[in-house]
Amino acid sequence: MVSLHRLKRAHPIAFLIVLGACGDDDTSTTTSHDSNGTANSAPVIDGTPSAEAAVGVPYEFVPNAIDADEEVLTFAVDNRPGWATFSPTTGRISGTPTTSHAGIYRNIVISVSDGKATRSLNPFSITVTSDGSVTLSWQAPTKNTDGTTLTNLAGYRVHYGTEPGNYTESVHLADQALTSVVIENLAPARWYFAVKAYNSAGIESDFSDSVNKLTE
Repeated sequence: MVSLHRLKRAHPIAFLIVLGACGDDDTSTTTSHDSNGTANSAPVIDGTPSAEAAVGVPYEFVPNAIDADEEVLTFAVDNRPGWATFSPTTGRISGTPTTSHAGIYRNIVISVSDGKATRSLNPFSITVTSDGSVTLSWQAPTKNTDGTTLTNLAGYRVHYGTEPGNYTESVHLADQALTSVVIENLAPARWYFAVKAYNSAGIESDFSDSVNKLTE
């Protein structure tokens, strides 16, 4: 017998229409010693990269990095977006995304090393958007409303419209692993969005909290 538990609404829904700041950077200065006992000051890196990039518009971020010992610094990056290039001598990440690159690029980490110690910026994300497009992301539900573990999540339906609570359009994502979507070709207006999850029996959750964005 299939239990018809309603799905627990994913909370909090983490829509990434406009990503917030990435938090404080690791700018603490640590003094260590090399094999000869010589004191070494770890490099310091800071800066706040933009969380959004627009299709057809050049994106660039260069971190600030200094070393008290004035040693040569080398930069590295993890999870570089495919549309961007990176300079190991300056830490500069840059590029011009195209329409095919619209989406969210997560957990990007830029680090700097003086050959003895390494320091990194906090991980950040870049959302690539095009005119009339919105990128949404959310957290998958893990429990039913009765508190039992959700084991048969099947997909999502993203609902949207130009009035709060009146969702005239929808996008069906028939894959539980898909927790983000780019909705394109939206007319200039303020659009409201909410998500429902559903299980393999077709039972839907309640709407998530609504988010909105003005498109131009």
